Amino acid sequence: MQRYSQEIDKTLNEKGLDTLATRLKLPKGWQYRAKKVDEDLIVQNTAGKAPVIQDDFRNLYPLLP
Repeated sequence: MQRYSQEIDKTLNEKGLDTLATRLKLPKGWQYRAKKVDEDLIVQNTAGKAPVIQDDFRNLYPLLP
């Protein structure tokens, strides 16, 4: 997840991301999992484009290779 939004659910916070999967309507074959990384995650854009998708709550996810 690149960013979470409180536009649809004003109560959504970082802790709520753990259970967000139960509330999402994802396309067939997709899944949502939450994982806290132990170190900084660096995502570099080398193609000049940064495609993202949005879920039901307007949270943003980058397309990672």
